Amino acid sequence: CGLRHDNTTRMRWDLATGRTPSGDTGPSLDHTTHSNKGFFVYIEASRVAMGSKAWLSSDWMDPGSAVCIQFWYHMYGE
Repeated sequence: CGLRHDNTTRMRWDLATGRTPSGDTGPSLDHTTHSNKGFFVYIEASRVAMGSKAWLSSDWMDPGSAVCIQFWYHMYGE
């Protein structure tokens, strides 16, 4: 959908299907398809310093046009 990782940050967004590589760090399935065949983006945050940032960027979106973006998030930990 045109979103991409912003290379100005040290953390990175990755595209995945199924599960994340490390245990207890992500969803077990895609929220939209309710299966392990859908895709999601995630940040591997098992060993990341507090306050770290990861950005997703997109192409220019015309503020005069109708745009609908939905995000679902899933978190483990504290």
